[in-house]
Amino acid sequence: MKISNLILSLSLLLLLGCSASKPLMLKMNMVEGKEFTMETSTNTVVDVVVMGQQQKSLSTQSTETKFNVMDVKPNGDIALKGTIMGMTNTNDSAQGSTNYDSKNIEESDASMVTLMQPLIGHEMNMVMNSTGQLIAFEQEDVLEKMFANADESLMAAKATMQGQFGEEGMKSMVQGLGNVLPDRAIKKGDTWTKDRTVKTMMVLQINSTYTLTERKDGKAYISVVGT
Repeated sequence: MKISNLILSLSLLLLLGCSASKPLMLKMNMVEGKEFTMETSTNTVVDVVVMGQQQKSLSTQSTETKFNVMDVKPNGDIALKGTIMGMTNTNDSAQGSTNYDSKNIEESDASMVTLMQPLIGHEMNMVMNSTGQLIAFEQEDVLEKMFANADESLMAAKATMQGQFGEEGMKSMVQGLGNVLPDRAIKKGDTWTKDRTVKTMMVLQINSTYTLTERKDGKAYISVVGT
């Protein structure tokens, strides 16, 4: 009897193991009314030599964005509303330093508050398919908000910030939310690649290789390496 139980147990484990190795499509699990937050941070170091003089600058930026699932279509498309809830931005260079924290504006530089605070509460509407691909995006002109009360000295930065906070820049930020899943059925151990462009103070081309390391209890565990 003990041997029979042992054989039954081994058979059950083998069945579960086979099921886990079966290729399946990975999809986003969203329901209407769901709310979640994505935090992104970027550290950029620029170290160059100009006319024999070394010039080094460091900039850091973090953004906290809340997402609300507005609707899930029968075909799996997901309508989302994103709202920027918080942001920090620091810059250190030979020309000086600036600091901004949306949750501590009293300790932030006044010029940065004027420029960045209109971003807080900014809303974006988007649609993603079930594998996380962005298929529609719209927002108000956020640059008009940012520079509505800017003086002449700040207006010079508008063209520089177009790449980051214009529509294409904001789209590249939210694309990181779902642009991870493969477009084919995969099993444990399979790998796939994704290339995307991210716009911050400079344009970054990110090439990533993902691996499905585990699939358990309806969740996919994915590791990533990239440049």
